[in-house]
Amino acid sequence: MSLKLFRFAFLGLFLTLFCQAQEVRYDGVVQQRSGLPGPGVTIAVCTQPAVTTTTPCSPLATLYTNSGGGTVCSGTLLPPAPPGSACSNPMIADGLGNYHFYAAPGQYTLQFYGFGVTPYIIQDFNITCSVGFSCTITGPLNANGGISTNKVNNIVYIDGTVNTTLAAYLAAPSANTTVVVPSNQTISSDIIISVAGLKITCENGATLTYTTAGRLQFQGDRSGIEGCKLIGPGSGTSGLEAALFTGTNQFFRRNYYGAFGSTAGNGDVTVSAGASHFSFTDNVEYAADGDFSFYVNNCCTANATMTDIRVENNDIGEFIAHATTAGTVINGIASVGNHFHAAQASKIEFCEEIGVFGGSSVLNVTSIGNKCQLTASGGDGGYSFASVVNYTESGDQFYANGFQYTICGSENVATQSGSLTGNLFATGSQSTGVCGIDVNPNGSGNTDISVNSNIIVGSPASPSQAFSGIYVGTVNALSLKNINVSGNIVDITGATGKSAAIWVQANNAGANVSNVHVTGNLLYGPGNAGDNGIVFERDTGTMVHNVVGPNHVFNFNTPYSSNANSPSAGFAAGTVDSVQSGQVVASAGVPCTNGELALSAGWQSTGSATVTAVAGNGQTCSWTITTGTTTAANPTVTDTLTNTLPTATTVCELNIHGGTHTAAAGEGFQQTTLSATAPVFTFNGTPTAGGTTYFVTRRCGP
Repeated sequence: MSLKLFRFAFLGLFLTLFCQAQEVRYDGVVQQRSGLPGPGVTIAVCTQPAVTTTTPCSPLATLYTNSGGGTVCSGTLLPPAPPGSACSNPMIADGLGNYHFYAAPGQYTLQFYGFGVTPYIIQDFNITCSVGFSCTITGPLNANGGISTNKVNNIVYIDGTVNTTLAAYLAAPSANTTVVVPSNQTISSDIIISVAGLKITCENGATLTYTTAGRLQFQGDRSGIEGCKLIGPGSGTSGLEAALFTGTNQFFRRNYYGAFGSTAGNGDVTVSAGASHFSFTDNVEYAADGDFSFYVNNCCTANATMTDIRVENNDIGEFIAHATTAGTVINGIASVGNHFHAAQASKIEFCEEIGVFGGSSVLNVTSIGNKCQLTASGGDGGYSFASVVNYTESGDQFYANGFQYTICGSENVATQSGSLTGNLFATGSQSTGVCGIDVNPNGSGNTDISVNSNIIVGSPASPSQAFSGIYVGTVNALSLKNINVSGNIVDITGATGKSAAIWVQANNAGANVSNVHVTGNLLYGPGNAGDNGIVFERDTGTMVHNVVGPNHVFNFNTPYSSNANSPSAGFAAGTVDSVQSGQVVASAGVPCTNGELALSAGWQSTGSATVTAVAGNGQTCSWTITTGTTTAANPTVTDTLTNTLPTATTVCELNIHGGTHTAAAGEGFQQTTLSATAPVFTFNGTPTAGGTTYFVTRRCGP
């Protein structure tokens, strides 16, 4: 008997790889070629690949009594029956050739055989997912046209029909869901998202516009928002954050946002209340406002710990991280490759400020490869680390851009175990007593800080307050110890006011500044009165075991000072204890002049003595003295220095190194008056008269 097989098709998607869901019913009819039914034919359903050389084929597929899939067919050669009734695989067709079965979507082999029948095989037989069933795609979906749906594989579309608005869906969202926003939305209330695994992602440039009462609160773990444009109620309008995060493993990435808030009381985006493992990456702030651009605030719960905060590749105003509530800790912050714009919207914060502000500790911090630019005057400066333990700042850049700031390019307050390496601070022309780098124990003390291989370039213009390239010191009763300042370049050649390249100070009776090493630095100055290359200043307190090693100091009025040059303003008078000096090279400074040497009458009893051929600057210079027609015994030379000495007790020498005069045994000069401004030298004997020459060299200090 030959067979003609009819399959009753059902609606569904045809997939290249199939769905796993509720079992699907298949109905078929076996007919003879004559068109008459084929009763009693045996039908076997096998999985693929199937062995069809025997009957029934193998392996036999699992069939079910209904679409619920709860009961597996277990009978023997049973005809079709109502759903829920006993069934079998293989099965037999009824008297009209009808058969049906329930199977999971997939690809099968059907085998037809029986008495008087030539076995017939159908391979690659598709049981497909039906309309109205919930299916999970386990392979690629091939569709020649569009697929319209509001939810596929836990992806929810805000389609305006089923899910009318984002706010409406978020009123009762599902966990572990991606919410796709293809069109503009309004956030007009404080929406709390407590489910885990919810991600909001925008398409087609969709914008979320906020009212003053609008905010998204992400409380569930593994949640966040990406790819959206978030527009606040206005830069000068008091409102809420764009987003507040209080869970773990959350994110805010690839968003474009701005115009939130009028005061720096919170952040445009805030991470708070012990949240951990947070990623803030690839965001752009398009409009300045009074709130912090990104604010990590461990607040509100005593002793809470936040860990692993990552801030990477953003273009925003500022990044602020504070531990503010008693006992709170932030452990692990990485700020990498960001572009900050400080002082916008009249804010006074640093570009980056990380520290303890009422909490317990902040530790394990890295700030690498960031760029900070001032956009207005009045900001604090570039980067600030306050009471941070175990931190690194490397490759950061700070540009004042012609604006005035109030503190430093890098402020390091009460920090421990820190390294500042390879950073650039372009401070510009500052009119107040600010600095490039500040190591200051205000609060609890500094220990074990390295300031190495940084570049500081500036042109301070303060007439009365001192600018310092690198300041290491305290005005409090605190300890500052084990500070290494080496290999830095400080260039303040454009300065017009009081300045120092490196300033180390103790200015409190209870201060202890010890084990500060200053070595291998390259310092360039303007050569102005009051300028100092390296200053060690103890106004009061203790300074011990400090070391000045080999440094290269160029064109400073005072290359090295232990109490500074002008004690009446800026640098106060003081002394240094236990400073072991290596070499300070002072090959620059204000050039010497012929006119600074004043010759007494003994050089020219008759005729006229002259001073010519000046050479040198800094602490060593040379001249040619030509005698008059007649001379007298023990004349003097007074040198009104072009480079004032650090103290009046500094010893100088004036030596003879040739000339046309007649040399005499024991001739030479003795310093008879010590002075910081005009030392006096007396010649031993009577100079050779008649216009002879003396080649002399004056040297002061080491």
